[in-house]
Amino acid sequence: MSGNCGKTEYLNILNEALEELEPFVIGQGPLAEIIESFAVFIRRFLPVCGVGLIGLSEDYRVREAAVWRNGRILPEEAVRHFFDLDFSEWKDFARTDEAADDEKLDRIMKLDCRTEEDAPLLVVPVSYSSRIQGVIMAEKEQEWTEEEKRLLEMLAQTSRIALANRIYCQNQMEQTWVFNELMDNMRANIYVTDLDTDEILFMNKTMRKEFGVEEPIGKICWKILQADKTQRCDFCPIDQLRNNPAEKPSYLWEEYNTLTHRHYENYDSTMRWLDGRIVHFQQSVDITSAKKMSREASLDELTGMMGRRAGKERLSEVLARAKKESAAVTVCLYDVNLLKTVNDTYGHVEGDNLLTTIAKVVTGSLEKGQFAFRMSGDEFMVVFYGCGERVADRVMQHALEELARIREREKKPYEISFCYGVLEVGPQDMEDITKITTEVDERMYRQKRIYHNGRMG
Repeated sequence: MSGNCGKTEYLNILNEALEELEPFVIGQGPLAEIIESFAVFIRRFLPVCGVGLIGLSEDYRVREAAVWRNGRILPEEAVRHFFDLDFSEWKDFARTDEAADDEKLDRIMKLDCRTEEDAPLLVVPVSYSSRIQGVIMAEKEQEWTEEEKRLLEMLAQTSRIALANRIYCQNQMEQTWVFNELMDNMRANIYVTDLDTDEILFMNKTMRKEFGVEEPIGKICWKILQADKTQRCDFCPIDQLRNNPAEKPSYLWEEYNTLTHRHYENYDSTMRWLDGRIVHFQQSVDITSAKKMSREASLDELTGMMGRRAGKERLSEVLARAKKESAAVTVCLYDVNLLKTVNDTYGHVEGDNLLTTIAKVVTGSLEKGQFAFRMSGDEFMVVFYGCGERVADRVMQHALEELARIREREKKPYEISFCYGVLEVGPQDMEDITKITTEVDERMYRQKRIYHNGRMG
């Protein structure tokens, strides 16, 4: 019973002492703000008149220092000289666990072992996990006894976890600061949301500025990042990320934002958040200017249609989609009649008018999913998705009828027309654009020969 009572009394004393040490254990402010609580803790066990603390960085440079003496905290200028101390030799002690005796400590510290008041100064290293985290300095009015020295060393070991925790927290804060600075200085928009609630957990400065949001944390993404949305965006990739069996799923896609009216390339993935849950992470780059330049580069300057390269790339995409969906695709190649004659007789400006008039009428006759592009000088291709040859032929005939009306209305002295050929692409030819182009070209030239023979007759 008496033994248990003794243990209880010891724990009560320890708890009281640790309570006094609490600001030092959990405080993350400047060391000068918490040095007094540490001094009170030391004075509970030793009759000191001054206590100093030095915290070391991983490269054994002084990162912080503070001194309490005779009931007051010394001003910053009074401890500034500590930052000039050289602790590099302490790395060897950490590696070899060699005892740091008084002589070595004096040499390393390069300090006079007496204060201005001629009070003896004792210096004790604080080590944790095979690394010296800092230094405790204590002053007494009388000489230190061997027992007092051992007691201060024990107190240094008691405080080592607190000092290590402080250094760890400071490192984490520095890493967080660096992370935030990196995120805020990136030109990309970056934000994190909850997978279930769409609540914003993080947003960098670039994105806050671009979307005009000062306090995004805790708000629902689609309510503040899109215009007039009443529910999660139908193009949101979260379901794809959830259903992707990959260990680290990701999704790359393009978006036109209804709030900023800009185009973005988005890279979405999942990551583990601070509390352990899996969250949605998006990096977004503004590609509006790039898309505009690409679009302008891919368009035929005269007619406004896609050029040959862009048109064939889109045709390839349509054929791949049609094969996947078992849909019909019909292509039409048309050639403008008498372009050379108009150029030679009325000039190239009038020849350009002939081309643009026909291009405008043809594209105006097309429906959603149908498109046209310029193959060469006077040859153009029209692509009909989900349509057979009869539908394509009807559209082209309608365009010819409209061109005849324009010629009559504008009293043009030359014919405004074209010859064309249509071809419904078979499933076996969906991947062979060269074969498709060759066959529809032959059909168009058959009509072209009939047209020229009729003019000659």
